[in-house]
Amino acid sequence: MEKDRAALMSILEDRKLPIRERSKAASDLVFWARKTDQSTEVHSEIFELLFEFWQRLCRRSIGDYYFLTARAEVARACMFLTIGLPKDGPTVCWNHPRHDDVEGPRSLREGGLVRGAFEQTSHFGHQCHWGYPVAGVEIRKDLIMVVEPDGSRKPLLDWCSDQKVFVFCGSCGLDVTFEVSQFCPWTKLPMFRRFWPDRGGLR
Repeated sequence: MEKDRAALMSILEDRKLPIRERSKAASDLVFWARKTDQSTEVHSEIFELLFEFWQRLCRRSIGDYYFLTARAEVARACMFLTIGLPKDGPTVCWNHPRHDDVEGPRSLREGGLVRGAFEQTSHFGHQCHWGYPVAGVEIRKDLIMVVEPDGSRKPLLDWCSDQKVFVFCGSCGLDVTFEVSQFCPWTKLPMFRRFWPDRGGLR
Protein backbone atom coordinates (compact mmCIF):
# COMPACT_ATOMS: atom_id res chain seq x y z
CA MET A 1 0.00 0.00 0.00
CA GLU A 2 2.94 2.34 0.59
CA LYS A 3 3.80 1.95 -3.07
CA ASP A 4 0.24 2.96 -3.95
CA ARG A 5 0.57 6.05 -1.80
CA ALA A 6 3.84 7.03 -3.47
CA ALA A 7 2.34 6.49 -6.93
CA LEU A 8 -0.74 8.57 -6.13
CA MET A 9 1.30 11.40 -4.66
CA SER A 10 3.51 11.34 -7.74
CA ILE A 11 0.45 11.72 -9.98
CA LEU A 12 -0.94 14.50 -7.80
CA GLU A 13 2.31 16.48 -7.93
CA ASP A 14 2.91 16.05 -11.67
CA ARG A 15 1.79 19.35 -13.21
CA LYS A 16 2.14 17.95 -16.71
CA LEU A 17 -0.73 15.52 -16.19
CA PRO A 18 -4.38 16.45 -16.91
CA ILE A 19 -6.28 18.01 -14.01
CA ARG A 20 -8.89 15.23 -14.13
CA GLU A 21 -6.23 12.57 -13.61
CA ARG A 22 -4.71 14.48 -10.71
CA SER A 23 -8.10 15.10 -9.07
CA LYS A 24 -8.85 11.37 -9.27
CA ALA A 25 -5.52 10.70 -7.57
CA ALA A 26 -6.53 13.12 -4.80
CA SER A 27 -9.73 11.17 -4.13
CA ASP A 28 -7.92 7.84 -4.28
CA LEU A 29 -5.30 9.12 -1.84
CA VAL A 30 -7.96 10.05 0.69
CA PHE A 31 -9.64 6.67 0.24
CA TRP A 32 -6.28 4.97 0.80
CA ALA A 33 -5.58 7.00 3.96
CA ARG A 34 -9.01 6.19 5.39
CA LYS A 35 -9.05 2.52 4.44
CA THR A 36 -5.59 1.81 5.83
CA ASP A 37 -6.27 3.75 9.06
CA GLN A 38 -3.22 5.96 8.77
CA SER A 39 -1.84 8.09 11.59
CA THR A 40 -2.74 11.74 12.11
CA GLU A 41 0.72 12.68 10.87
CA VAL A 42 0.15 10.91 7.54
CA HIS A 43 -3.31 12.49 7.19
CA SER A 44 -1.84 15.92 7.86
CA GLU A 45 0.94 15.40 5.32
CA ILE A 46 -1.55 14.35 2.64
CA PHE A 47 -3.90 17.18 3.54
CA GLU A 48 -1.20 19.83 3.09
CA LEU A 49 -0.57 18.49 -0.40
CA LEU A 50 -4.27 18.36 -1.32
CA PHE A 51 -5.06 21.74 0.18
CA GLU A 52 -2.22 23.43 -1.71
CA PHE A 53 -3.40 21.78 -4.94
CA TRP A 54 -7.00 22.94 -4.35
CA GLN A 55 -5.95 26.51 -3.60
CA ARG A 56 -3.91 26.60 -6.82
CA LEU A 57 -6.97 25.41 -8.75
CA CYS A 58 -9.06 28.15 -7.09
CA ARG A 59 -6.73 30.76 -8.56
CA ARG A 60 -7.55 29.55 -12.07
CA SER A 61 -10.67 30.84 -13.83
CA ILE A 62 -11.31 28.10 -16.38
CA GLY A 63 -15.02 27.85 -17.17
CA ASP A 64 -14.92 24.27 -18.40
CA TYR A 65 -17.21 21.50 -17.11
CA TYR A 66 -14.36 19.03 -16.58
CA PHE A 67 -12.16 21.55 -14.79
CA LEU A 68 -14.97 22.65 -12.45
CA THR A 69 -15.94 19.08 -11.57
CA ALA A 70 -12.28 18.17 -11.02
CA ARG A 71 -11.79 21.18 -8.72
CA ALA A 72 -14.91 20.21 -6.76
CA GLU A 73 -13.56 16.66 -6.45
CA VAL A 74 -10.31 17.95 -4.93
CA ALA A 75 -12.27 20.19 -2.55
CA ARG A 76 -14.36 17.22 -1.40
CA ALA A 77 -11.17 15.22 -0.87
CA CYS A 78 -9.89 18.00 1.42
CA MET A 79 -13.19 18.02 3.29
CA PHE A 80 -13.24 14.25 3.86
CA LEU A 81 -9.64 14.23 5.02
CA THR A 82 -10.21 17.01 7.59
CA ILE A 83 -12.71 14.81 9.43
CA GLY A 84 -10.82 13.58 12.45
CA LEU A 85 -7.78 15.82 12.00
CA PRO A 86 -6.62 17.90 14.99
CA LYS A 87 -8.72 21.01 15.57
CA ASP A 88 -5.73 23.29 15.10
CA GLY A 89 -5.64 22.36 11.42
CA PRO A 90 -7.74 24.00 8.68
CA THR A 91 -11.39 23.01 8.46
CA VAL A 92 -12.87 22.63 4.99
CA CYS A 93 -16.67 22.79 4.82
CA TRP A 94 -19.00 22.21 1.90
CA ASN A 95 -21.68 24.86 1.21
CA HIS A 96 -21.53 26.63 4.58
CA PRO A 97 -19.55 26.85 7.84
CA ARG A 98 -20.57 24.67 10.76
CA HIS A 99 -22.01 26.68 13.64
CA ASP A 100 -25.17 26.38 15.74
CA ASP A 101 -25.63 29.98 16.84
CA VAL A 102 -25.47 32.76 14.25
CA GLU A 103 -27.71 35.67 13.36
CA GLY A 104 -28.35 38.07 10.54
CA PRO A 105 -30.91 40.58 9.24
CA ARG A 106 -34.13 39.55 7.58
CA SER A 107 -35.21 41.33 4.41
CA LEU A 108 -36.03 45.05 4.69
CA ARG A 109 -39.69 44.20 4.15
CA GLU A 110 -39.78 41.78 7.09
CA GLY A 111 -37.32 43.56 9.37
CA GLY A 112 -35.67 42.24 12.50
CA LEU A 113 -33.07 39.53 12.94
CA VAL A 114 -33.10 35.79 12.40
CA ARG A 115 -31.04 33.64 14.76
CA GLY A 116 -30.25 29.96 14.71
CA ALA A 117 -27.97 27.41 13.11
CA PHE A 118 -26.65 27.13 9.59
CA GLU A 119 -28.84 24.67 7.74
CA GLN A 120 -28.06 22.19 5.02
CA THR A 121 -30.40 22.82 2.11
CA SER A 122 -31.41 20.76 -0.90
CA HIS A 123 -30.95 23.60 -3.41
CA PHE A 124 -27.98 23.83 -5.73
CA GLY A 125 -24.66 24.38 -3.98
CA HIS A 126 -23.78 27.40 -6.14
CA GLN A 127 -25.98 29.64 -4.00
CA CYS A 128 -23.28 29.59 -1.31
CA HIS A 129 -21.35 32.19 -3.33
CA TRP A 130 -23.78 34.81 -2.02
CA GLY A 131 -25.01 33.67 1.37
CA TYR A 132 -26.02 30.89 3.72
CA PRO A 133 -29.35 29.66 5.11
CA VAL A 134 -29.81 30.53 8.79
CA ALA A 135 -32.91 28.98 10.39
CA GLY A 136 -34.47 28.71 6.94
CA VAL A 137 -33.66 32.27 5.83
CA GLU A 138 -31.01 32.97 3.17
CA ILE A 139 -28.71 35.72 4.49
CA ARG A 140 -25.82 37.42 2.75
CA LYS A 141 -22.66 36.01 4.33
CA ASP A 142 -20.99 39.36 5.11
CA LEU A 143 -24.04 40.35 7.19
CA ILE A 144 -23.99 37.21 9.38
CA MET A 145 -22.70 37.45 12.94
CA VAL A 146 -21.45 34.53 15.01
CA VAL A 147 -22.80 34.59 18.58
CA GLU A 148 -19.94 33.85 20.96
CA PRO A 149 -20.44 31.92 24.23
CA ASP A 150 -20.20 35.17 26.20
CA GLY A 151 -22.99 36.71 24.10
CA SER A 152 -20.74 38.96 22.04
CA ARG A 153 -20.95 39.00 18.25
CA LYS A 154 -18.22 38.50 15.68
CA PRO A 155 -18.61 38.96 11.90
CA LEU A 156 -18.74 35.57 10.23
CA LEU A 157 -15.90 36.31 7.82
CA ASP A 158 -13.63 37.29 10.74
CA TRP A 159 -14.67 34.14 12.59
CA CYS A 160 -13.82 32.00 9.56
CA SER A 161 -10.39 33.61 9.38
CA ASP A 162 -9.74 33.09 13.10
CA GLN A 163 -10.95 29.47 13.05
CA LYS A 164 -9.18 28.60 9.78
CA VAL A 165 -12.49 27.64 8.19
CA PHE A 166 -12.66 27.32 4.40
CA VAL A 167 -15.92 26.91 2.50
CA PHE A 168 -16.14 25.59 -1.04
CA CYS A 169 -18.91 25.61 -3.62
CA GLY A 170 -20.16 22.09 -4.27
CA SER A 171 -20.85 22.94 -7.91
CA CYS A 172 -17.63 24.61 -9.09
CA GLY A 173 -15.24 23.70 -6.27
CA LEU A 174 -14.21 27.33 -5.77
CA ASP A 175 -13.07 28.63 -2.37
CA VAL A 176 -15.97 30.97 -1.50
CA THR A 177 -15.13 31.56 2.17
CA PHE A 178 -14.76 35.32 1.77
CA GLU A 179 -16.53 35.79 -1.55
CA VAL A 180 -19.91 37.53 -1.76
CA SER A 181 -21.02 37.32 -5.36
CA GLN A 182 -24.12 36.56 -7.38
CA PHE A 183 -22.67 34.20 -9.93
CA CYS A 184 -21.06 30.78 -9.90
CA PRO A 185 -18.93 29.65 -12.89
CA TRP A 186 -21.13 26.56 -13.02
CA THR A 187 -24.17 28.65 -13.97
CA LYS A 188 -22.38 29.89 -17.08
CA LEU A 189 -21.93 26.43 -18.56
CA PRO A 190 -24.03 25.74 -21.69
CA MET A 191 -25.49 22.59 -20.12
CA PHE A 192 -26.69 24.59 -17.09
CA ARG A 193 -28.40 27.22 -19.24
CA ARG A 194 -30.01 24.53 -21.37
CA PHE A 195 -31.67 22.76 -18.47
CA TRP A 196 -32.21 25.79 -16.20
CA PRO A 197 -32.45 28.80 -18.57
CA ASP A 198 -33.95 31.02 -15.87
CA ARG A 199 -31.13 30.34 -13.35
CA GLY A 200 -28.26 32.21 -14.98
CA GLY A 201 -27.68 34.25 -11.83
CA LEU A 202 -28.40 33.91 -8.14
CA ARG A 203 -30.07 37.21 -7.46
